[in-house]
Amino acid sequence: MNSAVIDHSGKVLKIRLFILWGLIVSIVMVPLFHVGEIMSLLDGSIRDQVTLHTWLPVIVVKNMLLPLIVALALAAVFYKKVCCSNVEYLGSFVLLGMATIAVLATDNIGTWQFLAGVRWLLPLFLVFLFVPLVDKAFVSRLVYVCLVILGVNFAMQLWELGHMHPWWGVLPDTKLAARTPGFFSLPSTSAMFACFSVLFSFLVVEEKRMKWVIGTCGMFSVFLTQSGTGFCAMLIVLASLAMGTRWRAWFPVIVLVSYELTKLIMPYFRGEGYYHVSLGGREDIFLGSMGSMGSMGKWLFGADFGAGTSAAWLLKDNFPIAIHPVMTDSLLTQFLVNLGGIGLLAYLLLMVGATLIAYVSEKQMAVLWLTVTGIFSVTTPITEAFPMNMILAVAIAYLIRTRCFSFDAALRRDGT
Repeated sequence: MNSAVIDHSGKVLKIRLFILWGLIVSIVMVPLFHVGEIMSLLDGSIRDQVTLHTWLPVIVVKNMLLPLIVALALAAVFYKKVCCSNVEYLGSFVLLGMATIAVLATDNIGTWQFLAGVRWLLPLFLVFLFVPLVDKAFVSRLVYVCLVILGVNFAMQLWELGHMHPWWGVLPDTKLAARTPGFFSLPSTSAMFACFSVLFSFLVVEEKRMKWVIGTCGMFSVFLTQSGTGFCAMLIVLASLAMGTRWRAWFPVIVLVSYELTKLIMPYFRGEGYYHVSLGGREDIFLGSMGSMGSMGKWLFGADFGAGTSAAWLLKDNFPIAIHPVMTDSLLTQFLVNLGGIGLLAYLLLMVGATLIAYVSEKQMAVLWLTVTGIFSVTTPITEAFPMNMILAVAIAYLIRTRCFSFDAALRRDGT
């Protein structure tokens, strides 16, 4: 797939610069976006995980950054000197078509529910919009920012070990907090930020020693969150790095061993019932959503667009808004609820197909990104996890641009 060469003059250069600074601000302001929630964890005033504690204007700014970046990307793409390939246009129109069907299939969809669904969907469009806009220099600047925030977040986690209210319990035989989220409101999103930042840096960092330094820091950060999903993902990333050029032959074994090690190690810190409570609970939510859809026709095309989002729950619990959210708790369940079974099938087929193409063509970074994304899809609403949703969009767009998912590259196995 050939995308047009990025235009570095005039309006496009200015728009790309605005997008870059929008992304930088989104990442740099992470410590501010959840300051209320972090303070409530530190002083023990937290009562649940859906009540907003951060100042409302800060939340508004946070939620306006994504639409602003999407608008800038659209402006650049529709400008005559920046063109998407047929694949990007096709992907965008297919996604838009599924969303349109889902909206039409949703009974009595209100304005706020519709906006919650749009907020959930926008990061998926960003992948296609970013393809003709990102290059190595663009990614490199964002990588440095991510690594700085990763280091600051890790330092905050270390401090929280002995100062945070034990909302998630304490480590066995200690008074140390069992899970530390850093500057994020949830440990799982902190773990995802660490994993994505490490992989993001691997797109541009070439020295293997530096990769190990970054990867080790990321693993320690993930371990402090006690996220089984993040722990499994980082094991896969570091084991693949250790295998070097032999990663492809060992990758299936690496995935299986990492999963089993996670099942073995995590219960020691999270309790014997951890695996069944964490993964089993999400499985029950997914199967419950499937069962509520009834017939095959309703399963494929029935949807409740916007109801299966974290935003819908936050609106319901914090504002006098008439909205009826559906419990999802993972990206897979969100696809099922928001876009119907056809949306879920499209996502699964795309992920499996792209991973196989990248694996055959020996594109290690593409395989790792898709594998880690797939793992987090089972436990986390990725497209609503800020700013990881935008980091992921930039990374996948860059991988598409560098031909990691092209059939001719798969046939040649020529590497990136």
